[in-house]
Amino acid sequence: MIAIGSIVEGVDWNTETHELKYPFTEEDFWEAIALVECEAKDIWNSTHGCEKCGEEDYETGYIAINPLCESCKGKGIIM
Repeated sequence: MIAIGSIVEGVDWNTETHELKYPFTEEDFWEAIALVECEAKDIWNSTHGCEKCGEEDYETGYIAINPLCESCKGKGIIM
């Protein structure tokens, strides 16, 4: 079995871990990678906005990335 997941720098949680039990197909492997990449991107986009992207979320304390932000050009910031 292999487990595929990822951390996201700057936050205290990780992506979901996807476990693949042997035997698995190459397609299953790349699908798990794609799911992790998508979730990591969602986490980044919801937490790594710069001060000019918008308001801080009251519950989480993070700022979501504004894709139209002129300051960070919609890429966010490293925390």
